[in-house]
Amino acid sequence: MSKKGGRRPVTSSDPVAAAIAESAAGGPLIARHPDVVPRIEDLPEWVDVHDSDDIDGFDTVVWLDDEISSYCDPYDDGLDQALADQPGVKALLAEDREVVYLRTRLAIADVKAAVIRAVVEVNRSPRDPAPTDVLSLDTVDELATAVRPLLEQVGFANNPTGPRYFYREGSNGFVQSIAVTPGVGTSGDGTSYAGLLWVMSGTHVPGFGRDVPSRPDRVAPGHCGQPAYHWVTPTVDALTRVLHDEVLPVLSVTRGRAELAAWVGGDPTRVPVPNHRPTYARLFAQWGLVDQAARVVAHVDKHEPSLGHHPDTVAARELIRAARS
Repeated sequence: MSKKGGRRPVTSSDPVAAAIAESAAGGPLIARHPDVVPRIEDLPEWVDVHDSDDIDGFDTVVWLDDEISSYCDPYDDGLDQALADQPGVKALLAEDREVVYLRTRLAIADVKAAVIRAVVEVNRSPRDPAPTDVLSLDTVDELATAVRPLLEQVGFANNPTGPRYFYREGSNGFVQSIAVTPGVGTSGDGTSYAGLLWVMSGTHVPGFGRDVPSRPDRVAPGHCGQPAYHWVTPTVDALTRVLHDEVLPVLSVTRGRAELAAWVGGDPTRVPVPNHRPTYARLFAQWGLVDQAARVVAHVDKHEPSLGHHPDTVAARELIRAARS
């Protein structure tokens, strides 16, 4: 499908607002985390929809921000099935929990409205996941338990959720999280993640995002602003290797303000979501780490000029200017 001229006209003046109003009429949403109240009116902020020709046969990509976990688990609650059933969606490929490719002629705003309706549907009435070769939770629990001594050596402990989830406190209120879960979805080239381990990790930074866990042991990768994902074969050796070689080295240099600012300032693309980079620039400037903030702003100005007017970019510039005057 050609991106230009291939989509239908929007169905109303504001399909997203219509979807929000329709969803709100059904009552409040169901909370998925004890410390987070999902709000229907906030949902559009966590859904991005764009034209895409990354995968043959698909013309649209949906990005779900980390905050979507407050509304549903895209895999466990069958979000892909609910979205595939939306009128106008002809085909769907879920790359993972946060990236979904569609084939549809719907206008971009109507696609976003369809995603909102699907998320609200599975929040209230989850669907069973489609049958796959996904690892059993018992198997994942055994593997996570086997690597617990390695993680305990560097200060991690299990959180109350269970043996697959670990946390470690850093400085300045930072909390780091590692989760070992069954792999789901497919990669961009169509390779299935079923049968693999999905290792998620990241650092929760106070002041980033709206999710503010009440206790450090409630922090999960979904609360982290720059989560990292790895998929590995389900063996103790493979899991140990990715933790030792990939996960822990990054977490060791992002445990506090100065460390995180140096890491991101050295290469802002280490923050995988471009829209998050202005927020880090503002935070670094607020922390007095002006040189690192300036590096991130310079990167945004050069490589993401559309984010140059982002409120956090503007605020970071003002703070840098004030600190250097």
